[in-house]
Amino acid sequence: MNEFQKLVFDNNNAKVTPAIDCVFNGKYQTFVVLTVNGIRIHSAKDGRLLKFRFKDSDLNCMALNNGNRKIYTGDCQGRIAVLNAESALEIT
Repeated sequence: MNEFQKLVFDNNNAKVTPAIDCVFNGKYQTFVVLTVNGIRIHSAKDGRLLKFRFKDSDLNCMALNNGNRKIYTGDCQGRIAVLNAESALEIT
């Protein structure tokens, strides 16, 4: 397996999209990882995947609000979405 494949595939040979951005959420003790096709929330304690939210558009930026309770995402077409930082569900 070459270096690129190590970045794209995890230990079970399941395809993993490389991260665009990653932020630590101190309120929930998690890492929020932005990829092109979704948001992954991992436990900061053991690294396991807690939540995954698939988006049908190409995401390219994210930010947490001051209270670390909301995740703001933006895509390349100018659309903005707000997600709950604990459940990764979209807030409408």
